[in-house]
Amino acid sequence: MKRQATGARHPAPVGQHRPDRVMRVIGLRFAAALEQQPAEAGCCYSFVTPVAALAQMGPQWAVDLQAAVEDWSEAATLVVDASVAPGYALKAVELGLKRLSLPPDHPARDDLSAYANRYGARLSTQAEPVQETWHPVLPQRKQKAALISATTAPD
Repeated sequence: MKRQATGARHPAPVGQHRPDRVMRVIGLRFAAALEQQPAEAGCCYSFVTPVAALAQMGPQWAVDLQAAVEDWSEAATLVVDASVAPGYALKAVELGLKRLSLPPDHPARDDLSAYANRYGARLSTQAEPVQETWHPVLPQRKQKAALISATTAPD
């Protein structure tokens, strides 16, 4: 579900914090966690992926997660950690990923930085410290049984 933008609130340019808003840095791997958390007024959000997530989930996952974050709040950005999978990061940038992070001493930093610049993405070399991590809440056994019986009940 896409949120409607209002004329009174405009996000800061990618990677810039608005001084009139509180910045929250949140670890995020699954878009389903966004659906369970309302955006707070007066906050900017920087979602950061776990270190190995890009290698495990792939470049399309990163782009899809970025779209979910942008739909969730106009004051939210996603930063994908590329340190384990810089090759996947190259593909994700081609697909439209806007923000990446990579340690300054990583051997792929110069190449990835040049590639990101060419595609209009931003590469940061300092990881933002994560303040909390959001995980989707999965249905428990009783909730699953209720959902199954509700969908299989005769009409």
